Amino acid sequence: MSINILKHLEIMVPFTEDINRRVHGRGLEDGLDLSQKSIQKKLNGLEQEGILESETSGRTKQFSLNQENILTQKAVIMAELVKFYNLMSSSFEVKEIVGEVLNKTSSSFLVYGSFAKGNYDETSDLDILIIGKNGNGIVEINEKYSRDIHFMFISKKEFKEGIERNESYVNEVLKNHVICRGFENITSWRFEYG
Repeated sequence: MSINILKHLEIMVPFTEDINRRVHGRGLEDGLDLSQKSIQKKLNGLEQEGILESETSGRTKQFSLNQENILTQKAVIMAELVKFYNLMSSSFEVKEIVGEVLNKTSSSFLVYGSFAKGNYDETSDLDILIIGKNGNGIVEINEKYSRDIHFMFISKKEFKEGIERNESYVNEVLKNHVICRGFENITSWRFEYG
């Protein structure tokens, strides 16, 4: 019997931080507003669908993404979309800024740092990583808002190499990120090079 993946996306969100992550149900309790029983049921359902796989060591069952299943990548993309929706719903100012960046570039980009983590305040700057060289007119967005916006530009090649080489700055960005454009591209690069 097939599960409704939409009801299981909250379980997939922690795997967007690290696609090689291994977790057990108790390890997810802190980040989710679900009972241990519900978490375990969802993990087992995702395993039955082949999206997750597990390994048992003693009495502990650890789950990881089944990277051989094409549906796994699509489930991660859907979890990334959930994060994007939550970011855009969190603040009118962020929605305005991200909307302007979406209008000014066709490059893939993501928000990282405190806004991606959800622990920002009035003094936090908005960190945006643009993947590609299409940055014309983007930096000027900074002048329109009182919030500091920090733009970082990286080529697709540098980004892919950063994933492949396990470089700390790319890992730090990917650990706490929200993809705003390029969901499919960024996710497939992570599966291919990570």
